[in-house]
Amino acid sequence: TMRSDGSREKQLTDNYGVDTHPTWSPDGKWLAFSSDRDGNLEIYRMKSSSGQGGRRLTENEVPDYDPAWSPDGKMIAFVSERDGNPEVYRMRAHNGRKLQRLTENDADDYDPVWSPNGEKIAFVSERDGNPEIYRMDSDKGHGDRRLTEDYSSDYDPVWSPDGEQIAFVSE
Repeated sequence: TMRSDGSREKQLTDNYGVDTHPTWSPDGKWLAFSSDRDGNLEIYRMKSSSGQGGRRLTENEVPDYDPAWSPDGKMIAFVSERDGNPEVYRMRAHNGRKLQRLTENDADDYDPVWSPNGEKIAFVSERDGNPEIYRMDSDKGHGDRRLTEDYSSDYDPVWSPDGEQIAFVSE
């Protein structure tokens, strides 16, 4: 971590693996991140102030990555390849339990991001042949709706603070 002016850099992890994709909890007390320190990418959390209190939240033979905190800090959405291809899941943020798959198809689904009110998750799916932005209900993954439709790749969705708009990258 560091201050927003670039000062006071502080290293929070120190291991032989790659630690990547850090994301802050809404209250700023925790960081969730992906790490391959145990052989493949898994989701971990730790205290943002010290790096202490770390806990491995996922554990399986395939990659888990791209964590995203729910606005209330209770859940983390993430991507897992445990069912053969990248799908969006959610789990409890404090212990990794209550695992629930939110997408289920033969295409890659990734880049989950919660709406400000926590009711929806925007994500990227390649189910229509190229990366497009979709939206679904955050509780059970129902109500998938394709939001972009074009021949170029659309990815990296992010909600506006009021939840009325989604910004994204398009090629």
